Amino acid sequence: RLDQESTRKRSDFQRIFNGFANGEIDILVGTQLLSKGLDFQNVGLVAVPDADMLLNIPDFRTHERAFQQLFQVAGRAGRGIKQGTVMIQSRQTSHPVLQSVLNDDYAGLTQQEIQLRQQYQYPPFSRIIKVTIKHKDARKSEEASRYFAGLLRVALKERLMGPQAPSIGRVRNYYLQQIMVKLDKKKDDAGKVKTLLSSASLKLLTMTEYKGVWVDFDVDPA
Repeated sequence: RLDQESTRKRSDFQRIFNGFANGEIDILVGTQLLSKGLDFQNVGLVAVPDADMLLNIPDFRTHERAFQQLFQVAGRAGRGIKQGTVMIQSRQTSHPVLQSVLNDDYAGLTQQEIQLRQQYQYPPFSRIIKVTIKHKDARKSEEASRYFAGLLRVALKERLMGPQAPSIGRVRNYYLQQIMVKLDKKKDDAGKVKTLLSSASLKLLTMTEYKGVWVDFDVDPA
């Protein structure tokens, strides 16, 4: 097993790594850590269960990241003399990402993604500001995010998306809600939008009923 819990110490990682490389361990089960550049010469089979989970994350970069991760983990097999086998479990076998992995067609997927991003005005054709609102009470987080979005919607209209809970909706006992703002690089005045966001944030944070709420801004999130 190779994941964050089983490798709390550096020595744990090295012990598992060496054991698998030397053939003392036959089967290695793990998280995304397994796809990050590990070089084993004796891997004959790589299996990815429930690949659909990677394809259904609500983010405009989901297809790009899913391809990258599947392609990386597939590359762990057959790095020695013998040819390896890769098995990917999915209910969406005709999905463009899976077909691109199967056919080693990075260029085709890139072209398709660029067309979609241009059509729906996502980067690199726009700029994104991600607003995260959090509170230790889930209801307060939802109410505060709806109020904040209401302050912005009149001015931003269809350029504002959300609020909605992210795929990981709770971090360190805080419940999260996210709002996305898309800015046209040519038409929108970034300074005016920044002033609008700052004003809405100040108004939210000074309201007694939303005490304990936090607001974070992330411009062009990675």
